[in-house]
Amino acid sequence: MELKEDQQRQSECAEALLDLLQTTESPEPTQPPSDSPQPEDTSGILNDQQDAGCQTDLTMEGIERMEDVLRQNTTELGDLRTKALDTKFNQESFENNEEKTKFYTGLPNFLVLLQVFQLCEPYITCGPMSVLSKFEQFILVLLRLRLNLPLKDLAFRFNISLSTASRI
Repeated sequence: MELKEDQQRQSECAEALLDLLQTTESPEPTQPPSDSPQPEDTSGILNDQQDAGCQTDLTMEGIERMEDVLRQNTTELGDLRTKALDTKFNQESFENNEEKTKFYTGLPNFLVLLQVFQLCEPYITCGPMSVLSKFEQFILVLLRLRLNLPLKDLAFRFNISLSTASRI
């Protein structure tokens, strides 16, 4: 709970800093209405942006900790994207993975797979309402032929209905 409060305070401080930065970067100061009393002259107080400051609870240690967490999250996100790509059956996932190509299709490498696909592509129907691309349909057929996977398994793998898997 305390961590959440710290994050909330840090977020509020960051917003305040952004607001302060935007106000100091604005090219024209806003003029107060003529009927309001004129404030005293404060032109000497903020002559330079470097003189502006804001009181926060952030320390360099806290900022460095947040940067470390950000780096870890970015690394983890990249790893998860790679893993997600490995579970898909699209052209990009086969392109750099010869072992995957060999196992699922029985073809020696991606270039051979691509050549066979280009030969078969004119015969693959892909309408505007098709859920799968032509390449994914081609891979589905190769999986069925090579591994004799049940249609229900293929439907789950490609996130399609059983009837669509059967039709393809």
